[in-house]
Amino acid sequence: MSMTDVAPSESTPIAAATGRPGAYGLRTRCLSQFEVLSQSVAVIAPSASMAAIIPLVFLSAGNSTWLAYLLTGIGLVLVGMNVNQFARRSASPGSLYSYTTMGLGTTWGVMVGWGWLVAYVGCGIALAGAAANFMILLLGSPKGALWPYVTFAIAVLIPWYIAYRDIRLSTKLMLILEFSGMALIAALLTIVLVRVPFHFYVPQISLQGFTFSGLSLGLVLAIFADIGFESSSTLGEEAKNPLKTIPRAVIGAVVIACGFYVVSSFGMIGAFAASHKTLDGNADTLKVMADFAGIGWASPILLVMVLVSALGCTLASFTAGCRVLFSMSRHGLLHSAVGEAHKTNATPHISVSICAGISLIIGFFCMRVWGLGPVDLLNDGGTLSSYGFIVGYVLLAIAAPVYLRKRNELTPSAVVVSVLALLFLVVPIVGSFYPVPDPPVRYFPYAFAVYLAVGVAWLFIQKNGKNDVIGKIEADLEDIGSRYGTSAKSVLQDSDSEEAAA
Repeated sequence: MSMTDVAPSESTPIAAATGRPGAYGLRTRCLSQFEVLSQSVAVIAPSASMAAIIPLVFLSAGNSTWLAYLLTGIGLVLVGMNVNQFARRSASPGSLYSYTTMGLGTTWGVMVGWGWLVAYVGCGIALAGAAANFMILLLGSPKGALWPYVTFAIAVLIPWYIAYRDIRLSTKLMLILEFSGMALIAALLTIVLVRVPFHFYVPQISLQGFTFSGLSLGLVLAIFADIGFESSSTLGEEAKNPLKTIPRAVIGAVVIACGFYVVSSFGMIGAFAASHKTLDGNADTLKVMADFAGIGWASPILLVMVLVSALGCTLASFTAGCRVLFSMSRHGLLHSAVGEAHKTNATPHISVSICAGISLIIGFFCMRVWGLGPVDLLNDGGTLSSYGFIVGYVLLAIAAPVYLRKRNELTPSAVVVSVLALLFLVVPIVGSFYPVPDPPVRYFPYAFAVYLAVGVAWLFIQKNGKNDVIGKIEADLEDIGSRYGTSAKSVLQDSDSEEAAA
């Protein structure tokens, strides 16, 4: 049966909502719409990103900061629409790794898989660094060389334990913690927006000092603040009614986060202008805003909520990253033990432990050997992870129309969405190389390219070995297709045939 024999349907029978381990050993259909949404929102970490990234965007975009976030929202919705071409038709823990394989074949799919591991682990390291820094601030910046190591370890181990224990506990905590933080900051913003005299908003509304180069640089940072919005697609096994809940979460996360950033930009820039203070990357943004609003006493509470947001992002990053690692292992690309699920917890316990272990090793190494601090881990880890996300988004935008054409479902609108998404992604790609970043960031793209080349080379080694990687990938995608009333095998075979011909 080919992919074109059966049209996808939202009513296609799938596993019942039992919460018991399913074919992958993970809990099936146990997460609600809001819990699925919390995964994508938590990776973005709007509360932490609002406090840490908006000042950096302002340094480049100035009064057009809000416009940078608005354009980012529009562009990432286009990217999300390409993600949803797959998410509306199938679901699995493999996320974009499986999606790209369906459209472009195993080589490109595996490239996305390796890139996705860097993306999520790097994101986890970055926000663990942010959380460590927030802990140190809460402790009054204590002296001593061990504090960065201790706080970073805590910021990694708490999310690891929660992800190891139970996906339901994980998503519920992400839902409560991130949205509580956003609600508290929204209350602060409301007071600030009312108290700032209107004439301090005029420069933003009129885009005073606007330049295209400034907006372009600000746009790169704004995009980086939103990466990970598609991570709910890794919950394909655990989500209830995944063909509906996941697509809604993918788009909903972008709309929520970018809307939050647009409003936050107006409030933060307005508050700093009215307070006659300088807004830059070193500004204590929440304290200035709280003091301006007349609730300076709430600054420690706000800092705690931002800390919680950073921990939630690390948790969400491990949750998504370990499922990609889990899927790749089940396909024979890594040791089979990595693809095992905990018999009691029904979580990918080994893969999540690997993600956390790698994060600790890299973090400690960078702090010990290169003398980096928690804030440096945030900056460098976030930059490195962005390459994995961007490569995944680009290949998925190409894979979506190819996939639809093989299903005889390609429409002009799908092509337009794909092209517009690719044009949008040109901005962060160019921004990664020009202007030339300072060391060591300028070397990151090349190191990442070498890493991907090694990953693809490993695929070809495994292809010719005894693991039967291609056969395992075909079997898994065929199983996915059978569960959703489609056949994934024929599409994969078509993709690999075209790969071989090329």
